[in-house]
Amino acid sequence: MGVAALIIAIIGILFGILPLVYTQLVGIVIGVIAVVLGVWGRKQAADQGQPTGTATTATALGTIAVLLSGVLYGTFIYSAGKLGDELVNKIGSEFKRTEDRGGAEFRRAVERAIQRARVESSKPLSPPSPPPAKPPAKAPPKPPAKAPPKPPARAPPKPPAKTPPKAPAKKPAPK
Repeated sequence: MGVAALIIAIIGILFGILPLVYTQLVGIVIGVIAVVLGVWGRKQAADQGQPTGTATTATALGTIAVLLSGVLYGTFIYSAGKLGDELVNKIGSEFKRTEDRGGAEFRRAVERAIQRARVESSKPLSPPSPPPAKPPAKAPPKPPAKAPPKPPARAPPKPPAKTPPKAPAKKPAPK
């Protein structure tokens, strides 16, 4: 039990020092588990007459994991709060300065645009203009010139004339 508590305590310390958002909370939870297992393992080892050094070390490291994780988490939360307040103040003052400088000019531009829109909307609608004249149609493209006719191909030579078949030879008559 003491060895398991020691391993969990070391993992709790590692989670406690990681600079990520919620790893310190995980380090606190793991550190508490390590302290509970360390105390329980120490009690078991004492009852069985075995050495209690590993369990005691696990209890101490679990306590360190809880304290370290708690302090670092508190520091991160405090710093984030201060940074957030500072950013809000800086952005707010920048916005106010911009509004003071350009707010009146912007309002005047909007009012001019509204007046122009009112004038445009009060004008009577003019009849639609006729569509633009179409350009004259282009003459259809000329067909490509025909190639000169090819000379006729030479006819293949005629095969030699066939001779009429010979009459079958007559068999001699038997004697």
